[in-house]
Amino acid sequence: MEFINKNKSDNDFAGFLLLWVVFALFVGITILVTEGVSGFTIIILLFFILIPSLLFIDIFLWRTFGREIILTKDKILEVRKEGRLFARKKQIPFYQINKIYYWKNKSTIFDLSDSLAFWGISKQGTLCVEYNKQEKYYIGKNLSKEESLLLLEKILTEIDKGGNVSN
Repeated sequence: MEFINKNKSDNDFAGFLLLWVVFALFVGITILVTEGVSGFTIIILLFFILIPSLLFIDIFLWRTFGREIILTKDKILEVRKEGRLFARKKQIPFYQINKIYYWKNKSTIFDLSDSLAFWGISKQGTLCVEYNKQEKYYIGKNLSKEESLLLLEKILTEIDKGGNVSN
């Protein structure tokens, strides 16, 4: 089973990120022109401009072009987040999954938890996968309730073929 989620965030956070990158580049070029190239200048540029800009570009790409690929193969639930600088992949073997359930409705237009989820501060997704007895992983970003329940049904069907998991 393969499910490709191309749903985007409903807020304008990605536009803010693009403005941040433009601002950071402007500040970086200004510092280089006024201060010249020295060890201290490079450290300032690296830690306060380059690294945050790369992270913001990664968020911008994820929110603009990203997609969440959820698939089941070889008795493993795999979730890949593609379309970003730093791709992410999570694999959970079926035997470790305790429960999968519908967790929450799609984010509203301004939902701070959606923005915080990128940094791991908040939860992101509409389905919760409980595994290893205490760990939780959230999938199905910005899916409607109907889409989430359909995805849940497909995943549970695939898992039932390889071993039972409670719903």
